[in-house]
Amino acid sequence: MQKPNADVRELAAVGADFHGAGLAGADLRGADLRGADLGGAVLAGVKYDRETGWPVGFEPGAHGARMEE
Repeated sequence: MQKPNADVRELAAVGADFHGAGLAGADLRGADLRGADLGGAVLAGVKYDRETGWPVGFEPGAHGARMEE
């Protein structure tokens, strides 16, 4: 049995420490991650949208995340 993926849509996590976190498959649409530490975080299959806020210069697609509206 497969575990469900985390649904953290619209999460306010400005400045949170996700360093090395396993976020694979999470739904981050609308989440605010500006200033968060995403170093080493696993983002394979993460869903995000235009409302998702990322740290300055962070490229989610380069880390395996995919845009979904």
